[in-house]
Amino acid sequence: FYYIRMNPESISSPVASKSESWGYGVLVAAVFLAPLMFLPTNYVSLELVKTCIIVLAVVISVIIYAWVAWKEKKVSLLPRSIAWSAFAVIVSVLASALSTHPIAKSFFGQGFELNTAAFIIVLFAAMCIAYKSISRRPERIVGIYMAAIVSFFILEIFHASRFIFGAGFISLGILPSLSSTVLGSWYALSAY
Repeated sequence: FYYIRMNPESISSPVASKSESWGYGVLVAAVFLAPLMFLPTNYVSLELVKTCIIVLAVVISVIIYAWVAWKEKKVSLLPRSIAWSAFAVIVSVLASALSTHPIAKSFFGQGFELNTAAFIIVLFAAMCIAYKSISRRPERIVGIYMAAIVSFFILEIFHASRFIFGAGFISLGILPSLSSTVLGSWYALSAY
């Protein structure tokens, strides 16, 4: 386990502290909403909705934390082991994206898929924001875990009720068969 040491003078102003709480709240909301959100139409893919929620939340959180760092006039970096590991993953993903043809498709995808280089970079930024918010107040990890667990149980109840009552039950206009999921694919659902 990694021990996080908190610096007592790290949060200097109440405005920065309140802003940081907003950034953390946006991150927790994304962890809760991303698995559950969808648009009841066949024209917008489930991955696009989830990717947009994650990217929007990460961009908002990065802006808020950048503002907090500017107000406090200090930047804290990730621990070396995490930073080097993440850097190696990003470099390998970028090298892979740049070596494929067409580059734009492997970097951004056709419809903002989850396995593109741009999304991996967004997840790196999300990891940095999560570390930043947890390193200041370690008890915040409970909020992130609770958001993930509650959304998991909502999905579990939803899909279990569809299995029990049939494919027509709560089809939401986008789930035509019993094997359709709100999370996207069965692989994504099993991984979640």
